[in-house]
Amino acid sequence: MLLILAIAGNILLGLIPVLGFFLLMPLFSIFVLVLLLIGLLNGLNGRAKELPLIGKFRLIK
Repeated sequence: MLLILAIAGNILLGLIPVLGFFLLMPLFSIFVLVLLLIGLLNGLNGRAKELPLIGKFRLIK
């Protein structure tokens, strides 16, 4: 789910000429990196926790 969010966000922000590409895309990438690190740390510690904001969405039930 995080990968789909990252790809979709980068595509959408890449379509916005200056503001999206130079200002919003780096902030979005940092946000995705933080979510990645939260998920990685929870996985390595053996805790099954949902990620903030996108954890409630499911692709496979």
